[in-house]
Amino acid sequence: MSLMTVECGMLELKEVNNMGFDVHGLSPKMNVELDDTSIYGMIESIQDYEKRWEMQDNLNKKDRNKYWKEYEDYHDNNPGIYFRNNVWWWRPLWTFVCEHCDDILTEEEMNAGSYNDGRKINSSKAVEISVRLSELIDNGTVDEYSKDYEEQRKKMEKSEQKDTKFMASYPFSTENVIRFALFCGESGGFTIC
Repeated sequence: MSLMTVECGMLELKEVNNMGFDVHGLSPKMNVELDDTSIYGMIESIQDYEKRWEMQDNLNKKDRNKYWKEYEDYHDNNPGIYFRNNVWWWRPLWTFVCEHCDDILTEEEMNAGSYNDGRKINSSKAVEISVRLSELIDNGTVDEYSKDYEEQRKKMEKSEQKDTKFMASYPFSTENVIRFALFCGESGGFTIC
């Protein structure tokens, strides 16, 4: 495995996006309903985004902390709603998915995973990805890949070559794969933005 494959061979280094990848469930499984009496629930129930942001921005420190705690609890209980990685974490994760799910995803879908253009992956494929990733987690493939990847990445950090050192900016972890597998299984399909 080479870190140079981290971009699925689709992008050149100069095209790297410094933003994140927001992956939203299309029809997520709801394990816990939103409590509209909580601070988070009350703000989320506001349909006007400007008013929602204004209310969130005007929270005092105690209520802001409570809002974020409630946000985290809600999303932890409903992992199919939303998955986010910055570009540095997403590219190696998506590369791993492409390498191990190329019989599930089309080439077009694999390529689209490197862009924030709203590509949808349907529910049945999301479940298949979840099952495949779970199998790879359970049989130790992900741990081994992560260990090898991180050893190589750490060596690349010490390189004198600018491009090699740059590629060392992309980490990979088993925990991230576990979170994504869980998200996929409960997402009802997803869109990559």
